Amino acid sequence: MTLVELLVAVTILGIIMSSIAAAIIVVLKAEKPTSQRLAESKDITFLQAWVPNDLASAVSSNTSPTYQPSTMTTLPGTNVVTLTRPDLDQGTGKYITVSYRYVHDGDEWQLRRYEIRDINSFFESVVQ
Repeated sequence: MTLVELLVAVTILGIIMSSIAAAIIVVLKAEKPTSQRLAESKDITFLQAWVPNDLASAVSSNTSPTYQPSTMTTLPGTNVVTLTRPDLDQGTGKYITVSYRYVHDGDEWQLRRYEIRDINSFFESVVQ
């Protein structure tokens, strides 16, 4: 193997490695905005699934950020909106309290829905 062949091989290897490094840098820079868009998409899908039915049947609401709907259970996070609506599934004349809250989880904020049945009673249950 001659010196010229060795220099050509090293040059070609350098070009290939710099192309791979540039591609990795582009992927790493695009990762964070992609994660943010994905999180926003999840929030929108979540809202489209639950909010229309809850709002359509709500009889009262509370938007105070510090509001806790129950004296028996403390919900995490910050209140976005808490709605009281009839229990449409059971048809018993009872009411359900639904609380949409922003909860800090790790390094991100998540929108979560909490459904409280039999509020302020011994049988109170919270479903996330």
